[in-house]
Amino acid sequence: MSTYQENRQVSAAERETILVYGLLVLLIGGGIGVYFPLLIDKSLSADSLATYALAALAPLWTDILLPEKYWKTLSVRGRMRIGAACGFAALLSFAALVRNGKSFDMTFAILGTLLVLLIFYHVSVLSARFEPASPPSTEDGGPNPTAEKLGGGGLK
Repeated sequence: MSTYQENRQVSAAERETILVYGLLVLLIGGGIGVYFPLLIDKSLSADSLATYALAALAPLWTDILLPEKYWKTLSVRGRMRIGAACGFAALLSFAALVRNGKSFDMTFAILGTLLVLLIFYHVSVLSARFEPASPPSTEDGGPNPTAEKLGGGGLK
């Protein structure tokens, strides 16, 4: 059984906000361990990608352990999918850490990191945290409030 929250439409503004947030926070701020070695002429390693993926999963696990509003509106199946995807991404990252310097270490690290970023995007859409605020629809608000519509005694 699916819920409204799982099937809601995502506006272009919301999608853009999530992607900009992801670029700024996840890739630039959180990815310093990934791109900084490249800036100082070191090669990219599987352990830096895997560590990044595990660190990016931490806020998602926190959302699960301390149920956010959106988490309660998801169906059991939806919660199980997110939990399984998080577990699989963590398993891929752990495999990359264990196999660091051996064959397929970068493959596991890249797959784990990409899966974490997809999970993060999906959860951002579900949480509706980035949904644009709509202007109030009351008589004294709206997109074009005027002084005539304000009736408070201290506002005149």
